[in-house]
Amino acid sequence: HEAFPKICIAWNVKGSMNKNWKMLFERLDTDGSGRLDYKEFTGALADVLKIDVPEDHLRALWAYVDHDKSELVSIEEFQHACYLLLLEDWPVLDEERLEQICIIINDAAVHEFSKEGSGVTSGNWFQIFNKFDTDESGRLGFEELEGVTRMRDPGLNLRESDLSTHDLKGLWRAIDADCSGDVTVDEYMH
Repeated sequence: HEAFPKICIAWNVKGSMNKNWKMLFERLDTDGSGRLDYKEFTGALADVLKIDVPEDHLRALWAYVDHDKSELVSIEEFQHACYLLLLEDWPVLDEERLEQICIIINDAAVHEFSKEGSGVTSGNWFQIFNKFDTDESGRLGFEELEGVTRMRDPGLNLRESDLSTHDLKGLWRAIDADCSGDVTVDEYMH
């Protein structure tokens, strides 16, 4: 786990999710096989990224990433492991704070989305979810949540002082119940 932040900094993927993890994976997959082996993994860290990580940390990180212990890591395993490592550092918020965040989002949604013709009213979290789901996939990614929270039209226009990134990450950690990296409308509603 200690090596992971160094990798993120070296590849400039701080706070990134699946698209950037795929790009990182492709850079590490030097033979283009679509699977990563331990040699490619350690070689990329040492030779390309110039990251000096103790062998025991490399082995531990590899064991974590190679979830099925096949000695080869698929893009799906890689993305999921990267996401879980990132999520470990995100806050766990208590129920009271989560309720406060929901009130902030609800109030902002009513203010921003209840304009003529939008159909969003207080407590209509299904319609709020659809506003957040900017790629219309039926699933919400953290980037969508953060983007719509911060942007104006068609967003909530909430500044950091209104709702911190810390709180957004805590909310995300609470609603991504299955730790899949995206949220269904059912997870979002509960």
